[in-house]
Formats: sequence, structure tokens, C-alpha cells
Amino acid sequence: MKDGAAFWRCWRSKFDSKPKCTQVDGCVDPDIIADKFSSFFKDTFTCNNPYRAETLKNEFATHYPHCCGLPVKDEHRFDTELVSKTSGQSNLT
Repeated sequence: MKDGAAFWRCWRSKFDSKPKCTQVDGCVDPDIIADKFSSFFKDTFTCNNPYRAETLKNEFATHYPHCCGLPVKDEHRFDTELVSKTSGQSNLT
């Protein structure tokens, strides 16, 4: 049995805190700040650079022959819930 209340109390003590930043790039309006963050990360992770795309494609082609094994399928994936359900159980002898 897990103590959910204790977990969240511990989580909040480590990660929940009052925001220390009241302005971003001269703005104090939370909606404008959110838009600025959205725009920044969109620009960061959007690749419209054909040269960069070709570089990544070539890098993949270089490393692909050294890969081994089958592709990872959905039934091979696991998450923290599955790990927590199996902790303490071992099929190893």
C-alpha cells in the first residue's frame, strides 16, 4: 500500500514553491509571458533549415548500419506505473 498523501506532501516540499520571477523580458502579463515562452520553444524545436535536416539525415545514415535488434514496439514500452507494480517481485533465480 502506498501513502499518496505522504508522497504529495514530499513532492510539494521539494518542487512547489512560490514563483520568484514576476516579469519576463519586461512583461508582467501572464498571458504575454506564456506566449513568449511558447514562441521561444517553438522556434527552438522547429527545424525548417534544409541544411540542418540534411545533416541529421546523413548522421542517421552513418549510425544506422551499427544498430542491432528489432524496433521497439508498443508492447515493449514500460512506464513508472508498470515498474511500481513489479517492484519487489523477481523472476530471477
